[in-house]
Amino acid sequence: MERMMILYKALICLVICFVGSAHAKQYDIDNIEMVHLIDETKYVCNPEKILSMGTVAELDSLFYRLEATTGIETVVVVVDSLRGGDCYSFSLKLGNKYGVGSENRDNGLVLLLSTSDRCTQILTGRGLEGYLPDAICRRIQVQEMNEPLKNGNYDVAMLKCAKKVVSYLDGSMVAEPVKKGSDSREFWVMFFLIFTPIILMSIWSYYKQRKCPNCKKFKLEQKDTLLLIDDKKVRVTETFFLCKNCQHELSRKTTVRKRDDYHIGGYGGYGGRPGSFSGGPSRGSFGGGSFGGGGSSWKF
Repeated sequence: MERMMILYKALICLVICFVGSAHAKQYDIDNIEMVHLIDETKYVCNPEKILSMGTVAELDSLFYRLEATTGIETVVVVVDSLRGGDCYSFSLKLGNKYGVGSENRDNGLVLLLSTSDRCTQILTGRGLEGYLPDAICRRIQVQEMNEPLKNGNYDVAMLKCAKKVVSYLDGSMVAEPVKKGSDSREFWVMFFLIFTPIILMSIWSYYKQRKCPNCKKFKLEQKDTLLLIDDKKVRVTETFFLCKNCQHELSRKTTVRKRDDYHIGGYGGYGGRPGSFSGGPSRGSFGGGSFGGGGSSWKF
């Protein structure tokens, strides 16, 4: 009876493992979330939390500094299983789809680990192949990653890989300068488009106020203003003018209706506009780079 119970429990465990593996999510380039497009300081796609938070933070920091100093754009992907199980094809399609790297220099880098497929990929854009040749990529996988991967130490493997890759690429190139001239021209175009009508309207309003209806000269001067009504709904004032040319006198009444929901700083916070300067992360982007197949695939 006891032996039957043991066999029964073993059978249940096998069924659970089979069902779990059958429903395990397989990733392709269409269902992997590119975290860098959400937050420009993030580089590690780790949807199943295979890597620890500390390791992800350290990798993000490494590749953020690398991009800031060299302009090299990196994507790190760590998943349990790929649809098709081919690390090379996945990395190549991913890098080309999102245009990882600069369009002018093709300096993109993709690092991939698929644990169930037991494969890793270091994929380099054409512009990096001279700094990180295929043989060096293979040496990193064999010497730095192979042993910790076989022992299931994925954090150690990815950190050792990243640090070794960065040691070859750090200082290899400098980041492309920001095209300030283009940004400056766009700023002034927008400035004139927005503020020119406002300025013209202000000038027209000013001269309209100063034009005397009697002599048609722009000689009216404001002499005094009286507050006639000031309640919760409306504010009425009367302003008196005198023409310095013909001594003509006139008055103008101004009525301003008050909004019931008017409050100073009504948007809340620091009086800012909704959705602006909210303190959220800045969205990242890729530069339109392409890949020709440089790098190395490795099965551990």
